[in-house]
Order: sequence, then structure tokens, then C-alpha cells
Amino acid sequence: MERPVPRVHLEGTPEGPIKAFFDALHQLHRYAGEPSTRKVADATGGISHTAIYTALSGKRGVPSWPTVQAIVQVLRGDVELFRRLWVQARDVEDAASGSPHARTAGAYGHADALAAIPIVPVQAQRPTVAEPAEEPPVDRRAVLLVDDHDLIRKGLRYAFEHDGQFEVVGETGTAAEAVRLAAQLKPDVIMMDLRLPDGSGLEATRTIRKSDSTVGIVVFTMYAGDDQLFGALEAGASAFAPKSSPADEVVAAARHAADNPSAFTAADLADAMKRRLAPSGPQLSPREGQVLRLLADGMSVAGIARQLFVSETTAKTHISKLYEKLGAANRAQALMTALRLGLLEAPDSPRF
Repeated sequence: MERPVPRVHLEGTPEGPIKAFFDALHQLHRYAGEPSTRKVADATGGISHTAIYTALSGKRGVPSWPTVQAIVQVLRGDVELFRRLWVQARDVEDAASGSPHARTAGAYGHADALAAIPIVPVQAQRPTVAEPAEEPPVDRRAVLLVDDHDLIRKGLRYAFEHDGQFEVVGETGTAAEAVRLAAQLKPDVIMMDLRLPDGSGLEATRTIRKSDSTVGIVVFTMYAGDDQLFGALEAGASAFAPKSSPADEVVAAARHAADNPSAFTAADLADAMKRRLAPSGPQLSPREGQVLRLLADGMSVAGIARQLFVSETTAKTHISKLYEKLGAANRAQALMTALRLGLLEAPDSPRF
């Protein structure tokens, strides 16, 4: 059933019929739910997306009748009403331009003029003139997703497809496959998880970067500490993004990586640099750092003294000062505090 169109008042001024035609066309489009020009074009079975866009925008004046008829039929409007409005608008346009081809010699809606315009099935129509492109095709960036969690990959795919400027060309959950697909697919951007079942995403990043300096690599991880951030920087990544980041920030990081693969960025980079250059925790002397590492290795006081070539009394003094700086009463407290402050690396932490 055809959709009704609100009545349009045809004004007496020369531009009235043209305005009435476009008002009615836009009202029909809105009434149909404002489908995209591409969807309308696909439904016509022959009219180009560019022709549909040009007709609805009115940028090139009153469009051709086959295009108008196709739009009206797809949007389920009143073809006879639009044929009358179109004839009136086209006559005014022709008269204003001095065209000798005015169809009604200035009289709006004559039966002979209307009868001369056939109504044909929309599938049989083809644009008679190739119209210039109004919307150039989007050059989408190719993305490779590397994460061992399927849910994470699906979320990333949705974010990139929703943005419209990226196309996911491959997915994998292992470091080895990431290296292989990077060489095979030549993506613009790689979203790289830090920890993968068969190895480190940072090692995969180093390998890929050695063979390709133009690909953007975003390290995307739930382990978002300073060590991971600087590990990504040192491995040759283009950006670092925690998995807790909003989707638009992740897409922005990927866009930066594609545009500037050799320039590293991270939301917390400035603060991380400050923390690295001016640490806020206790400052250990080189000797105290040695003592801390030996304590972590499980050495006794006597063993530490032999390792450092000092007396046991001197070794006890170093240990006492170290405990004081860490606010610890014993070895276990000292080691736990040192781990928390980043003065010691956890035994199972990845080596960068």
C-alpha cells in the first residue's frame, strides 16, 4: 500500500513548484524512516547511489523522472502525485533557464504533458547519464586483531565496523599466527594483546616491526602498568591502550597508529614518564638495591656478606637501613613492599 504524503500548497511564485516538489520528496523520505541513499539505491535495482543522493539533496536541481519515480516507488509514495509535482517543477526550471524543451509551455499539469511521461517498473530503469560522484568512496584501513579471547575480538570488530573507517581483515589468538598474518595480509593496523598462549605480544611486535616499519601496532592489554607501557614503547609499538579504555579511545589509538606508525602515543604516557623520571617511592642506594635482590634470592646474612665482600656486621647494617626505608620489620614485609613499589620484578612477570 502506498504511503500518504501531506498536502503541499503550490505557491504562485516561480520557485513555488520547485519548492513544493522537494518539500514533498523530503517529507516522503522522512515518513519512510530516512533510509540511507545507498539502501534506496540497492532497492531500485539499477539507479546509482550517487543519483539517489543528488536527487534527495537537490544539489543539481530537479532530478530526472526515472530517478524520481524509482525513489517514490521504493519509499512507497504516490507516483501520480509526484509525477504532477515533477512536471510543474521541471517546467519552472526550464523556463528560468531559457530551455526550449519546456514540456507544458508554462501551464502546470496539462494532461498531454503528464501522459508523455511513462510509468515503468523501477527494476527496468537505468540512469541515462552518468552523474558525477557526490560522495567519494571511503578508503577503509585494514585491521588485524590479535587476542586469545573471542569476546574481546568481537568487541573490537564491532567498534571498528561502527566507526566506518576501518575494515577487519583477519583475526588470530596466537603470537606465531599474528606474525604470519601480518606478512600475508599487510594490514594498516594490528591490535596486539600483550599475553598470548604461545608467547608475548611484545615479542611478536618486535618481530613484525623488524620486517615492516609502516604498519601501525597498538598494544591492547588488561595489564596497563608503567612496565607494560614502556615495554610496548621499546618493542616498537605505535600506541598503547588498556582494555578498560572507551571504544572511541581505542579507535582513536588505531587511527593514530595507521597515520603515524613510528610515533608512540598512550593516554598515560606523560604521567608514566614523570613517574619514571621522578619516582615517588623510597630511593635506594646501589648497595641497598644489591642487598634487596640478594634477600629476594633467599640469601642469609652470612651469604650476603660473602657476596658483597663485607663483614656480617656491615651486611646487617645495610639490611637494617633497607628495612627502615621500606617501612618493614622483616624480610617478607620488605620483599612485599618492594614488589608493590616496583623495586623488584615479580618472578612470573614477562621480561621486556
